[in-house]
Amino acid sequence: MNYKKIIDVSKHNGTIDFKKVKADGIAAVIIRAGYGKNNIDVKLKANIEGAIAAGLPVGIYWFSYAYGEAMAAKEAEYCLAAIKPYKISLPVFFDWEYDSMTYAKKNGVTPTKSGITAMTKAFCNKVKAAGYKAGYYLNQDYKKNHYNVSQLGDFVEWYARYGASMNTTGAAIWQYSDTGRVSGISGNVDMNYLIDEKLLGSGTSSTPAKETKGGTVTVTLNTLKKGSKGNEVKSLQVLLIHKFGISCGTSGADGDFGSATLLAVKMFQEKKKLSVDGIVGAKTWAALLG
Repeated sequence: MNYKKIIDVSKHNGTIDFKKVKADGIAAVIIRAGYGKNNIDVKLKANIEGAIAAGLPVGIYWFSYAYGEAMAAKEAEYCLAAIKPYKISLPVFFDWEYDSMTYAKKNGVTPTKSGITAMTKAFCNKVKAAGYKAGYYLNQDYKKNHYNVSQLGDFVEWYARYGASMNTTGAAIWQYSDTGRVSGISGNVDMNYLIDEKLLGSGTSSTPAKETKGGTVTVTLNTLKKGSKGNEVKSLQVLLIHKFGISCGTSGADGDFGSATLLAVKMFQEKKKLSVDGIVGAKTWAALLG
C-alpha cells in the first residue's frame, strides 16, 4: 500500500516555499507552534499561513517541557491560543522527548511512566475540549518504556521509527526519516507516512489506525534505477552522501538518477555484499535504511 507523505517543520527548516512543497507530492504538514512556557516558534505565522495558502492541510505540535499535569495543561492553553486564528485540519500533538526528560530532572523531577502518560492526557484533553483532534508523538523507546499507551486510545498516535518498517500497531502517522529532501525546503526535513488517511478529512475521529496482522506495517518504496527522477531519488542520494559517505557526483542530491548516482549505488551494493546491479530494490532500500 502506498501511503501519502507529509512533513513536519519548525523554525529550524528556515524559510519554506510551500507551493513547491505541495508540487513535490507532499499531502500535508505538521507545524511546531512552540515549546515550553509559551515560547512561540518564530516561524509559526509564516509556516502556517504559507501552508494554508498553498492548499496544504495543517497539523500542529507543541514541544513540551512540562514535568507535571498542570504544566502540560498550561502548555496546551499556550498552543491553543497561538493557533486560534487558523484552520487546523490534522491533530494537535503533544511532543515530550529526551530533552523534556533532561529538563525535568534538572528541576528535581524524574517523571514516571504513569506521570508522562498523565501529562499527555492532560494536554490532549485540553485540546480535545477546544474542538481539535488531539494526539501525541513518541518513538519506540518511549512507547515501550515511558508510556502506558493503552490509556491513550482516544488520541492519535504519531510514531517515530526510522527504517523500512514501522514495527508497531496503532499509529496513525509514521515518521520514517529525518533526512528527507523536499523541493521548497533547504536542507533535511522530517518525513512521515500518513497511515490513517481519515485524518485529512473533515471528520473529528481521533481513533488510531487499525492494527495490522503481525504488528508490523511495511511500506514498499519504489524501485529506482538509472533514469529515475523525483523525491525518492533525492532521499536515496542524501542517504548515500550523508549516511554512508559515498559521493553522487558534483550535482549532489538533485533528484536525478544519472551515471554518478548509478556508480554510487553500485559502490554501496558492493560494500554491503548485495547484488551489484545498480538497481535500488527492496534489499538495497533495506540496507540503506537499516
